Amino acid sequence: VRLNLASYDRIIPYLNAGLGFYRPSREIGTDVNLSSTLFGLHAGGGANLLLSKETFFGAQLNYHNIFGSSKLTSSGPVELGGAYVDFLVHAGYTF
Repeated sequence: VRLNLASYDRIIPYLNAGLGFYRPSREIGTDVNLSSTLFGLHAGGGANLLLSKETFFGAQLNYHNIFGSSKLTSSGPVELGGAYVDFLVHAGYTF
């Protein structure tokens, strides 16, 4: 879900939030990877700068929270999940 806030001249700030499935993985040995499909959510915000009527350039910052799951291995339990932040710079063309 994305909510555009008030436009300031050619700048359009927005907030976004959503639910999703994530597939985190952990390396627990030289040749062994542990992965699982987990549920999580994200929230963030950003802004787009309108370069013309059709083109835009923007940046966005998101916080992701992946609900954890503990997997039992021969070396003990391994926790999958956690939280991270990402930053995205994008450009686009509107038809």
